[in-house]
Formats: sequence, structure tokens, C-alpha cells
Amino acid sequence: MRSGASPSGADDENFQQRAVVKGDVTVYSPVRTGAGLTVPVEIKNGGSRRAFYKVDIRVQGPGGFDVTVHVDTDTVGVYPGGSWPVEPTASDPGKPVPKHPQITIEHVSRREMF
Repeated sequence: MRSGASPSGADDENFQQRAVVKGDVTVYSPVRTGAGLTVPVEIKNGGSRRAFYKVDIRVQGPGGFDVTVHVDTDTVGVYPGGSWPVEPTASDPGKPVPKHPQITIEHVSRREMF
């Protein structure tokens, strides 16, 4: 997303209640979509240089639901002050979709462009 542009997720009803924050990464409460969960994620570059992020988010629930979703901004990166909203889907075939999943940001990698 261009620097200074507002994230498309800012007006999206899925980007409302924060579940967990780690550095530049915010994960909002997941929303059930069919046989899985849509996991709203927003990365805001708080640095002074364009940066590339790799993020692993773990979604768990009762009945064995356990999925790690990956977000990668390596295509264009995130400009300083800009944000990158994305909504990956977490699904675990054969496992019940949890109503109140546990969300953990397992790993955040940030690489600045020089």
C-alpha cells in the first residue's frame, strides 16, 4: 500500500476488535466464514524505511483446531507510515471451527529496504 494511504481494512467491520498486537502487527478477532476463520491482520510500518514482513499467526481452539497462517509482504513491502491489511483464512479440515479461538503471533520478521 502506498505511504499515507488509508488501509482498506480500516473501514472493514472485520478490523474492529484487537485480539493481539506484536510490534507493527495487529491481529483482530477472527470471523467465521464457512468451514474456517477469516483472520484480519494489519501491518503498520512504524519505521523510516520501506520494510518487508513475514508473520506467522497461530489460531487454536477446542476439539483440536490448530492452524498457523502466514502473511508475507515481500512482493512490494510496506512504506513508512503505510499499512498492509490482509485477511488470510484459517481452516483445519475435520476439526470444529472455534467460536472463541486463541490467537498467538508466533513470529514476526521485519527486513528494511536499503
